Amino acid sequence: MAQDIWPSIPSFAYTVWDTPFVLAQAMRKAQSADPVAVAKAMTGMEWDGLYGKARFGMKSIYGIDTTITRPLPMAIVKGGKPVHLDFVSWPANV
Repeated sequence: MAQDIWPSIPSFAYTVWDTPFVLAQAMRKAQSADPVAVAKAMTGMEWDGLYGKARFGMKSIYGIDTTITRPLPMAIVKGGKPVHLDFVSWPANV
């Protein structure tokens, strides 16, 4: 999990780590590579990501479940290096 490795990752590559896995999960769910079918399969989808439980949500705010909600890492920089503080979770049912 990111809690264990995040402070040692030297770049921002971790921010897109889940992307190919989420796409593959949606393609399996849709049983298709058709972009429209895959997008429909992603609606409300949940997965175990690098930061923990993640899902497409925000319907209560945007009216559609297409925004990734996941724990957000909080850090400060000390001595030129990021120091992990905690993860902030999204409120339930957003």
